[in-house]
Amino acid sequence: MKKNKLLITFSIILILIGASAATYFFYLAPQPSAKRVADSIIIAASLDNTDTISRYGTVDNLDKFVTNSKQRNFKHSSSSKDEQTFYFLYEFTDKQSPKKARVGIANNKLSSLDIGDGIAQLPKDDKEISVAEDKVNEHCLSKNDLNYLDSERLYARNFRAATMIFAPNNSLHYSGKNNGDKLLDRIANFYKNTHTKDYQFVLSGYAPDPEEYQEEYEKQTQLSNNRATKIHDDLVKREISRDRITIKGPTIYNQSPPDSQDNYVNIDVVNNCL
Repeated sequence: MKKNKLLITFSIILILIGASAATYFFYLAPQPSAKRVADSIIIAASLDNTDTISRYGTVDNLDKFVTNSKQRNFKHSSSSKDEQTFYFLYEFTDKQSPKKARVGIANNKLSSLDIGDGIAQLPKDDKEISVAEDKVNEHCLSKNDLNYLDSERLYARNFRAATMIFAPNNSLHYSGKNNGDKLLDRIANFYKNTHTKDYQFVLSGYAPDPEEYQEEYEKQTQLSNNRATKIHDDLVKREISRDRITIKGPTIYNQSPPDSQDNYVNIDVVNNCL
């Protein structure tokens, strides 16, 4: 009986030692602890939350880091250590420039933030990006260009610049003329500041399923194209080049007509760099 009690006691001690070791390894050891801090920082950057990052320390390029990280998905790529600093490398999943971010943590405090295409696991291994690559990027839209649209949408190949709403009953007038003009003026300002970049405006409305509503589809397609043509002409009047504007067929919706979408025409931006 004594033997069994000793065996049970010994087993419990071993379990407690193992649990303590596991707790230390996963939560209290320096690298996992630093990794949790780095993860909190990169998540806060993607959410445009500088206050959370500042709790761990401040660096000179914080604003640049957050501006280029916000609203972007990422994945952890590697972990490294140089002297007393842990470095955690992340890759952005949209594969746009800048492609990588690195967070340096020393004593569970923020020590450095780096973002770019040429950064490596450790700062000493960073590579310079060639001038040729910089020139290519000059002709591609960047996340900062979205500021001209007052947009915080994800930087992607296609993104919505505006949705123009027309008055019902086959009208070619915008619903709320002042609001319509403001949207077009905003797009013209976007073009003025980004016209050297490689992108296209695409205009398209909505129509019902032609297999079920052939007559309504043909009627709505004609109306949608007429409205898109009006937008096209209004953009040209605002000095947007004709060859940068394309009108495409309507998007099919599943509801039975008429539908509120009949009065919408979208202005999308297609990024030709992607």
